[in-house]
Amino acid sequence: MKIVEWQTYHWKIFLIALVTVFFVTFISIYSSVTRRIQPVFLTSPVIRSGIEETVLAAGTLQPLKLIDVGAQVSGQVKSLNVDLGDSVVKGQLLAEIDPILSQNALRQAKINTENLIAQRESAMANLRQLQITYERYQKLLLGNAISRQEVDTNTALLKARQADISALDAQIRAANIQIDTAKENLNYTRIIAPIGGTVIAILTQQGQTVIAQQEVPVLLKLADMSIMTVMTRVSEADIIHIHPGQIAYFNILGDTKHRYYGKLRAIEPSPSSFISSQRASESADNNEKPVFYNALFDVPNAKRLLRISMTAQVHIVITSEPNALTIPLAAVVSKDNDSAIVRILQNNKDELRTIKTGISDNVRIQVISGLDENDKVIIGEKFTVDSKSTNEKVLL
Repeated sequence: MKIVEWQTYHWKIFLIALVTVFFVTFISIYSSVTRRIQPVFLTSPVIRSGIEETVLAAGTLQPLKLIDVGAQVSGQVKSLNVDLGDSVVKGQLLAEIDPILSQNALRQAKINTENLIAQRESAMANLRQLQITYERYQKLLLGNAISRQEVDTNTALLKARQADISALDAQIRAANIQIDTAKENLNYTRIIAPIGGTVIAILTQQGQTVIAQQEVPVLLKLADMSIMTVMTRVSEADIIHIHPGQIAYFNILGDTKHRYYGKLRAIEPSPSSFISSQRASESADNNEKPVFYNALFDVPNAKRLLRISMTAQVHIVITSEPNALTIPLAAVVSKDNDSAIVRILQNNKDELRTIKTGISDNVRIQVISGLDENDKVIIGEKFTVDSKSTNEKVLL
């Protein structure tokens, strides 16, 4: 019994000694590592650079001039002289509608006019006869050689014939208008390009019949793409900060490095969804939708790199400083209106400093006062461990 107790006691002493050795070793290693951990500050100098405050918005490219070319007369499309993507000049023949009906209408208008002219000539001959008779009757009436009734009858016939001729003159003028209308309709069978541009859509094919009675059928669409308009969707929170005349620039997805510049031409007074929301009954869901206004500016497109409906990442410049003291926005610890707290590296020590700030481009921020050029602000930190065996610094 005593032998078992002695063995148990022996094992307890052994475990206590083992735990003690492990604990002492751990404390020694931890203290050694802790002593060798050193902070390394990541800094950035205060530099002078250009900085601008902008409103960021999404835009869509549209041609400055976009025209629906339609037909003002009915008939079959006899010929279509352009293809999709063709460049045309103003006055170029685009298409032709079968002119037979318009030609017949012009012939009929001319025949009607000729008929009225013939009737007028006949009426004029009759009028001249009545005038001769009237003059003779007046002489006979002076000598009482004719009755008054015959003179009055002749006078009435003379006035009636004069009225007939006036009516025929009016009908001839109306017939001439019909001729002019028929000539115009005949001209309308030739579809001429109203502007120079590019054919961006063909909606009617050769051989198709168009009917232009209730509305003008669209044959094709022409766009002058030498100047493009950027339809920029600006949120209601940002719209109060922009106005016509401000500089705006954008990038396209295919070339994010190149900037296209322009000036705001106009800002639409109502949101793009206003008309549709007025036509339909507004619901609670509609009222909760975000509101965007269209800001417009134009850019030249001489090389035709910009195309319709391209997406544009638009920056509208609110204000800019070409040579300002700036620091990374990551250096700002806290900010309140135009003041901020930053960490600076002074004599290899971390210090807090309050500075006055200006505009920001969401990457850097302007320093009005509180820092000098080439001061170093802390934007982060890392730690190193010195290894005694290799004399190397290991990042934690």
